Amino acid sequence: MHEDVEQRAAGTREPGLALLSFALFGGLTAWTVHLVALAALVAPACTHGLSWVQNVVTVVTAGVAVASMAAGLRLVPQPAGGTPARNDLGPRPGIERDHLLGFLGVVLGAVSLLLIVLEGAPVLVLDACRYT
Repeated sequence: MHEDVEQRAAGTREPGLALLSFALFGGLTAWTVHLVALAALVAPACTHGLSWVQNVVTVVTAGVAVASMAAGLRLVPQPAGGTPARNDLGPRPGIERDHLLGFLGVVLGAVSLLLIVLEGAPVLVLDACRYT
């Protein structure tokens, strides 16, 4: 318990599984949801004139992708910090792993965000109902 309080005060606490998972898979999950939702909403959008729902899905999933990138950035080391987090035995075990996973999360989130924007842009300019 005392060690946990010291780690929190020193900022050396290891990231949780939820943060790592969201950083890695949040953007990919948002992209998948976006892809499936846009495809599923074409017929209802044409039938009921609800194409704006597709735009809402694009904005929400893009927000999730940006949030997953922010989670990944929390795991990437900041150069202003100087030295890596240390304990009595040397550098904190697993710190390189966390940094790599954080960087990978940022890259995956950026690619997912790009795909979400590229898939959502045609909904703004093309009338999908003309082509169905």
